[in-house]
Amino acid sequence: MYYSLVRNNKIEVGPRIWSWSVFFDYLSDESLPTTNLPKTAPDQPIVTDDWKILPTSAPTMPDWIDEPYEQLAGPFWTVHDDHVTGYYSTAPVDIEAVKGVLREKVSNNRYKVETSEFDYTIGSDNVTVDASRENRNNYFIKSLELNDGESILWKFRQGWFNTSKSDFYNINQLLKTQIQSSFDWENQVHQQIGNSQTIEELKSIELRHSSQIPSNAS
Repeated sequence: MYYSLVRNNKIEVGPRIWSWSVFFDYLSDESLPTTNLPKTAPDQPIVTDDWKILPTSAPTMPDWIDEPYEQLAGPFWTVHDDHVTGYYSTAPVDIEAVKGVLREKVSNNRYKVETSEFDYTIGSDNVTVDASRENRNNYFIKSLELNDGESILWKFRQGWFNTSKSDFYNINQLLKTQIQSSFDWENQVHQQIGNSQTIEELKSIELRHSSQIPSNAS
C-alpha cells in the first residue's frame, strides 16, 4: 500500500511506500508534532489537527492513448477525508515531436520496401531475388563480369539456375527501380508531414507504401 502525508489538503510527502523516517523527517523539519506517527505502516488513516497520513490507491489509467499524438499526463491526485485517489489522463504531444515519430515510421516502411524480395523469371521458372543491402550488389557485379551471351549457375532460393549476363543486368535494373521509387515515396510523405499544420492533418497521412496496404483495406 502507498501513503500520502497531507497538510492543508495538499500532499506534502508521497504517495510512497511506508517509511517512518521519511515522514518523521518532514514533520520534524516543519516543526510539526510526531507523537501520532506510528513506527510501522498503519492499517487505517492517521488524522491529527496538523496533518494526515492517508492510504493512497494506485492511479487509474486511461482506456486508450492515441499514440503518437497523445501521451500520458499526470498522475493527478484527489485528497479525500480518509484516503487519496489518483488518475492519469492524456495530453497532446507537441506537433514537431509527432512529426519526428511519423518520419521515423515512414523511413522504416521505406527500408522494408527498398529491401523487399521480388520474383524474376529465368526461362520458364520464377525465382526470388534477394534485395537485401548486403547481397543486392552481387547482381550488378555479375552483370559487369560476364561477357555478352555468357551464363553461369547462380543459386536462388528455389535452387540453381543458369543465369545470363542479361538476367543479371535486368535484375539489377529492377533493383534500382525498386530502391529509387521507395526513396521517392519516402521523400513525398516526408514533405506531407513537414507541411502539416495540425495533428488532424498528420493523422490523415498514409504512412504505408502502397505495396504494404492490403488489397481489401478500406
